[in-house]
Amino acid sequence: MIDWIFEVLTAFGMSEQTFFLSVQFMDRYISQMPNCLGLDQLHILGITSMFIASKYEDITPLFMPTIVTRIGHDRFPKEQILRQEKELLGTLRFKLASVPTVLEFLERYLSHQYFLAYP
Repeated sequence: MIDWIFEVLTAFGMSEQTFFLSVQFMDRYISQMPNCLGLDQLHILGITSMFIASKYEDITPLFMPTIVTRIGHDRFPKEQILRQEKELLGTLRFKLASVPTVLEFLERYLSHQYFLAYP
């Protein structure tokens, strides 16, 4: 799933941070689920995570028609994606950026190491 998300976001020219946010949203959502997700559930979760992360991070986000037709290949109707978005946001309690992503952590860490090496 993560490989596929990376390929999709790269193909659409989305930022690196959008990728890391998408993965973080999925991780946090799945950690709250008591049961394993099926392939269809995982697929729509990936699509929805990209959709939310794109709206949060990118200047020009992925739009719903693009999500439904080009990314989801018409497997999931708009209403189902919107329901999943509502469920994901509710599960995360609308705290989208409460934890730094791996990218943010590495950028901060590497900049700190640079300043320590060159006083």
